[in-house]
This record gives sequence, C-alpha cells and structure tokens, in this order.
Amino acid sequence: MCEASTRKSIVPYIVILLLAWGLGVNLTQAETTSSLKIESGLIEGLRLESGIESYKGIPFAAPPLDSLRWQAPQPAKAWPGVRKAHSFGPSCMQALTRRYLPWTEEYMISNGVSEDCLTLNVWAPVRQQGKEYAVLVYIHGGAYTGGGSEVSLYDGENLAKKGLVVVTVNYRLGVFGFLAHKQLSKEQGQSGNYGLLDNIAALQWVQKNIAAFGGDPSRVTIAGQSAGARSVHYLSVSPLAKGLFHQLIAQSGPWRGGSETASLTQAEKLTEDYLDAWAIESFDALRAMPADTLQALNMDFSRRFLPNIDGYFLPESVEALYTQGQVHNLPALTGITADEGSSNPNYGKQSLKDFGTSTREKFGKHYPRFSQLYPATNDREAGEASRQLARDQGLLDMLRWLRLRNAQGAKNNYAYLMARVTPWPEYPQYAAFHSSELPYVFNNLHLSPKKWQDEDKVLAELMSDYWANFVKTGNPNSSALPHWPRASEEMMVFAVPSKVRAILSNEKKIFWEAL
Repeated sequence: MCEASTRKSIVPYIVILLLAWGLGVNLTQAETTSSLKIESGLIEGLRLESGIESYKGIPFAAPPLDSLRWQAPQPAKAWPGVRKAHSFGPSCMQALTRRYLPWTEEYMISNGVSEDCLTLNVWAPVRQQGKEYAVLVYIHGGAYTGGGSEVSLYDGENLAKKGLVVVTVNYRLGVFGFLAHKQLSKEQGQSGNYGLLDNIAALQWVQKNIAAFGGDPSRVTIAGQSAGARSVHYLSVSPLAKGLFHQLIAQSGPWRGGSETASLTQAEKLTEDYLDAWAIESFDALRAMPADTLQALNMDFSRRFLPNIDGYFLPESVEALYTQGQVHNLPALTGITADEGSSNPNYGKQSLKDFGTSTREKFGKHYPRFSQLYPATNDREAGEASRQLARDQGLLDMLRWLRLRNAQGAKNNYAYLMARVTPWPEYPQYAAFHSSELPYVFNNLHLSPKKWQDEDKVLAELMSDYWANFVKTGNPNSSALPHWPRASEEMMVFAVPSKVRAILSNEKKIFWEAL
C-alpha cells in the first residue's frame, strides 16, 4: 500500500480519535469493590468507573521460599474468607533501580521486592452473561534481572476497555530464577529455568481460572518485550507450553537469541564460579543464605544467570527447534524499534575513520558493495550509517524468522518497525529507543511524562487497536484501520504517518543473502 493511500485512509480515523480524546480524558476513577471465586478461594477486586474490574496481587503459585527456593513452582494454597486483591504484590528479587536512562520511572518497578513474589494481576470488562473475552498474558522485560508486573506502563485498564482480559505476571529473576547446579539437576533431572517455569505456572493458572473473570481460555495470547519477548520465543518451542496459548507477540526480542542459550553444563559451571568467587563452601550453604544476601552477591557478580538448555523446559536451542519444525505454529506479531541500541552512549557516534576501519574488516571483499548501501563521507554520515546498519541487522533477523515460519506453514505473521521518535527534547539522542513502543501499545501515554503531541495520541490508539484486534482474532486488522498485510517481505512502520513498506530493500536483501 502506498504512503498516500495510507495517509488518506487514516484521516477519518484521526479526526474521530482526536474528538474522543478531547471529550473524555478527565474521568475520575470512582472505585467500588467486586468479588468472584477462583480455584484458591474468593477474591475482592476494584470496579473502576471505566467499567473495568482490576484484581491485583493474586498468587498463581506457592511462595518459592525455604525448601521451594530453586524448585519448580508449586500450586497456590487455598485461603479462607475473601482475599483482597486491591494492590500489587511485591516484585521479584532484584536491584531497586528506579531510573536508568532512557528508562525513566514509568518503565521501572516502584514497589518493594521479595522472594514471595509469584503473583499476577487481571484487568477485565465487567462480566456479562454468555460473553467471553480474548485474553492477553503479558511477560515483562528486564534482562532476566529486573522488572515486574507492577510497572505502571503495563497497567491493563485501557487495553481491557477494548474488549480484552489483560493479565500481567511476575516471575523469578537473576540468581533466584535461573541458577543451575549439579545437586539440583540430580534432585530434579534439570535445573535453572525456574523463571520460565513460573511463566508456565501462570499460563496453567489462566487456563483454570480466567473464565471466572470473563476470559476465554481457548483464546490466550502471550506477549512480551525484550527478555519478555525472548521468553515468548522459549515458550513457543517448549513442549511444556503446548496448548497453553494460541497466539504470540514478541516485541524487541531476538528470536535467534536462543542460539546463544547456555547448555545445562555451562549453566552449572557458572554457579560453581559464583561459589568460588565468594568463597562459599558448599551449595547447601548457598541454599541457606537470606534472600537479601544472595541478591547483594548477585549484583556484584560479573555475569548473569540466564535460561539454559535443560532438556526439560527447553530440549534444544530455539533456533535448532525452529529448524526442525518443533515449534507451535501459531499466529505471531513481532517487531523492533528503530533505535534499539540508543542507550549505548556511543550509539551513532562513530567517526568516519573508525566506521570505515571496522566495516572494512568485517565485510572484507564485500566492503565495496557495503559502502554503496551504507555511504558515508563525513563523521555525521558515518554515525547515521552505523545507526542504519544496526537497524537493518535487526530487521534482517526478523525477516529470517518470518521466512522460516512461512516455510513451515505459519502464515499469519505480522511485522512492524516502531519508528516514531519519543518527543523528549531533553534527550533527543535516544530517539525510538528500546521499549519506546510500550506507552503506545498499552495506550498509556498519560502515565509517561513526555512531550506528547496529538499525533502520539492518535498513534497510541492505532497501535493499541491493532494489538487488541490481534489478541481477539489473530489478525490486527479491522475495517476501521489502515490495512496491515501479513508479513512475507513487508512490515508496518509506526510513525507519523504510519505506512507499509518492505522490511529490507531488494538491494539490501541481495547483499545480506550473499553473506
């Protein structure tokens, strides 16, 4: 679809949305309570003036304390009476970083942390007899060391208003979520992927309980961004996840990251190095440590605890399983931001000399063609060429994944590039940074204190509508929206205006395929 036709088709949509925005922003949230019964007992949530009910801090598994530390999650115990679900539970153990540019406070947890953290939150339209809503289960990012379902940008009210049940989940992080050890592997047959097993437990909870909130357990979409997207890719190949979800959304998460996943042996060796680094005499001594002590040691350790190929949750690497066709072939929506690496202070700042030296060395005999596709005659152009190179490599990775899925018969794939630069005049260098699509997808611009323009408000409605449609049907399109084609070689570029274009130009595809 050409840019002109896209702009024409979106004009009536923009006018309607701007009128709606102007008429309806200043609503107060007069809250009343609402109760329902789930497997573990009665819970009391809040009914918001918007017509959405919220239930927060619901245990989906037993607290992973004492003997349950470094164990697969166990079922949540029943409680007597009515459990109030008015506020979030604590986030899982992590460093309390409240701001780390470009990620300002709305991207970070603002509550406390605890080992007792396996809770989830639900936003749902007021229940109607005979009506079931599609379900979105969102897995937060944070490099497997941080983040939580309490992050304000993940508030599910505005997406739920579009006719969804929205669930956000906590999962164990860092040393608590991904430590593997020979003693654990001997006891359990595998070890280390406890955070991913927490996601499985949350999805099992959804299957058993979401109907009580008006959700349809046969229409569950898992979504995540960054490490959350990587978790989506792991879940898409794990035999333990089969049947627990029906569509997937992966935002800014490298699918081929699975090829970098450590083996169980490597993960066990990392724990031995951890013990040696702190002169801890035995694994039992580590097991007995208070959570705060473990977290402090984890913060000072030079390496991260991450998922591993344990032969149980993850039989082989994601890439190997995709290549073998061992993947849940479900509708998928995926994309990246235009400036994923802009948090690096050197992003886009290569000099002409350094850019030429590094790319000549990298591309060798292909350098003459590379220099035609990514030309630079001065430092400014070299910086822009380096940014475009990074962007294209991300798009190339996405294109390869889509081609592989299409070849295996998974045709309902949709790709995007988030190119809208966050209006943030104080820090223009971050541009369309990693995570910058989140306020738009959740339609929560009001929770992020940036210099939002009317165009951003329209874009947030557009993107959240696409995401909601995809959750409902496996297709982001509707008659009210500009058409987003299935991804073969094309993607939607979210900008002002948004438009469809090739993921990579033919010239660049030929170049990269030659490599």
